[in-house]
Amino acid sequence: YTVEDIRRFAEDGAYHLMTAHAGDRFGEQGLVAFVLAHVDGSEAEIVDWVMSCRAMNRTLEYAVENEVEKALVKHGVTALRAMYRPTPKNAPVAKLFERFGFVEESCEETGTSYACLLPRSPLPHQFSLTH
Repeated sequence: YTVEDIRRFAEDGAYHLMTAHAGDRFGEQGLVAFVLAHVDGSEAEIVDWVMSCRAMNRTLEYAVENEVEKALVKHGVTALRAMYRPTPKNAPVAKLFERFGFVEESCEETGTSYACLLPRSPLPHQFSLTH
């Protein structure tokens, strides 16, 4: 996306945009996650989920998903969908939405669609998030 695209998403009430920055005692990692969800009434779909491979699989992804879900629930969302589209670089997260507790709806060559109902119990993680 361009900067203008991001600005447009941020200003459009039909989208929820979230970014996450991370750091630890060794220093800042900077921007490590970007999640974009499209909201349509009581349903939402995660359109894009991008996360640094350095930050992935350290439970930070669960903290990010929790924050996304909390924000969507505040906007009246009760059903959340997502799709995993396989590429050569994203194979390590092929089951990410399953690990989040989403239920597989369909699986085709072009991708696997998932869904879950909201609100639900927070996913386990070890990170403290600040806003």
